[in-house]
Amino acid sequence: MGNTKIGWADKTWGPVVGCTKTQHEGCRFCYAERLHNLRHIAFMHGKKMSMQYAKPFSNVQCFSNRLNQPLHWRKKRNIFVNSMSDLFHKDVPFVFLNRVWETMWACCDMPVRELLYENMPVHNFLILTKRPERLLEYENYRKDRAWGTYFDNIWAGISISNQRDLVEMMDSFMETVAMNKFISIEPMLEPIKIDIYIDYLRFVIIGCESGPNRRPFKNEWAETIVKTCLKRNVPVFYKQGIENGKLTHYPAINGICYQQFPRQLLEAE
Repeated sequence: MGNTKIGWADKTWGPVVGCTKTQHEGCRFCYAERLHNLRHIAFMHGKKMSMQYAKPFSNVQCFSNRLNQPLHWRKKRNIFVNSMSDLFHKDVPFVFLNRVWETMWACCDMPVRELLYENMPVHNFLILTKRPERLLEYENYRKDRAWGTYFDNIWAGISISNQRDLVEMMDSFMETVAMNKFISIEPMLEPIKIDIYIDYLRFVIIGCESGPNRRPFKNEWAETIVKTCLKRNVPVFYKQGIENGKLTHYPAINGICYQQFPRQLLEAE
């Protein structure tokens, strides 16, 4: 695990690797599946690679030896949790999620931390899922709905691609107790209206699809989302779009690039 080129995070942390597709359109050309399975083929042909590639992407693997990695990163970081998986996949046991939560709690920047943990670094953790209903199920399993109030370094987000995703996921997502909720609209596959949900969100990320099977995207779709966020003072990060027919990182809208962050995430070094 280490540094990342993902613009809204400093580090990735992968205690879980592997996933299976949901019915959501964003899963159709999954970049993580494509990358992992290419490496799996190389592994099977004798190339020396991490043991995580010994199994295909559809095998969800939980790595206990990775759970404490963030505790060794001394500078404050914005950490993307499981860029190569979905933390709330059904094959990730709740007992393993407890251990993931324990690491994230140890890195919070709250007064309670001084009572529970000593000499631990402070980090923000950003989790994206297409399974918010299982996050809610996990909260009910814990019978502890206080984490969202007292541990504000955990950012829970949903990954959507169209209006149907947003509508289907938001009911469960809004029931979760996460203090810091955000959405990632990537790949954005159609115009999406987030107006009725914007006041529940602390952060919005936008991006078109990339890769060999990239589907159509119009910059005006992103512009509409940006306008909604600016109107409600919600930070918006426009990660990638299309300019002159080419994939462009951090495209401008009327001459302005929008790579905004919530204040808490800006404090990371």
